[in-house]
Amino acid sequence: MNMGAIKMKMKRFLWVAVVGLLVGVIGGGLVKAQPPIGDVKAVAKGEAKIGENLGGFDEGGANIWTYSGTAGEVLTLQAIAENPANNTDEATRHKERLLDTVLVVYDPTNQVIAYNDDIVDAVLTNSFLRSVTLTTDGTYRIKVTNWYVESGNETGGHFELVLGSHKIPPKDVKPATKILGKLETATDVMDNVDTIIKDFDTHTVMLINPSYCTISGATFGDLKFDLKPYSGILVQVPVGSYHLKSKGDDCDLDLTTDEIDVPEATVVMVVPIDRDGTRPDNAIPFPTDKEALANS
Repeated sequence: MNMGAIKMKMKRFLWVAVVGLLVGVIGGGLVKAQPPIGDVKAVAKGEAKIGENLGGFDEGGANIWTYSGTAGEVLTLQAIAENPANNTDEATRHKERLLDTVLVVYDPTNQVIAYNDDIVDAVLTNSFLRSVTLTTDGTYRIKVTNWYVESGNETGGHFELVLGSHKIPPKDVKPATKILGKLETATDVMDNVDTIIKDFDTHTVMLINPSYCTISGATFGDLKFDLKPYSGILVQVPVGSYHLKSKGDDCDLDLTTDEIDVPEATVVMVVPIDRDGTRPDNAIPFPTDKEALANS
């Protein structure tokens, strides 16, 4: 992906809501949107099973599974690339066959009901949807494809589609709003995404600052906090809609987000990643854990 394309991708999302999984909310959460333009060469994979479903496609391709869903059923979905693209340029992606996944769910009428690109935009490029509620009985379609902005930027590769199902939606308890812990590496992010999936946690959101800016005086619901560069926090809030407000000490930042829906959101990016050359040379990019990147 060239620098212009990367900057376009950065501008697409300033935050994720994307959970899904990160959620998109960039990356990790549930985003109702049209599918990406990489919707070509779709290869049918049959009926999706609960658990792991193996897939793969060439550049510009896609895999599509069907799923027999029932009204009230709640799905969690991950697309985990064998070789994720993460924070790499176009030449590296093609040379090493790195995949930037996109995950889309269609209802029985072929309408998009859930979409996620990255868990953390252009940093953790696997896809995650944490809470997809099926509203009617019927055959749904689950598609995994690649992200690109124009012909020639396509990627391909192998991946796993991991599908979870809960026939009864989780109870809407009202936990106390609180900060649960700090996030400073990719391992922290991915471990907590896995925990959210395993426990079907509908109240936890990750707030990530993947830039050199120091965030001060941020608010999210009843919470107030600061975020140092390349770090994040794990927060717990009741199910509902929220706004994130914050300012940057070391850069020009005055952010008020659109609504962020919990449990739909998994990851919320406080600021966009800076790729225009102003990041200090000695800044450590977020995340820093190479092993987690390899499985992100």
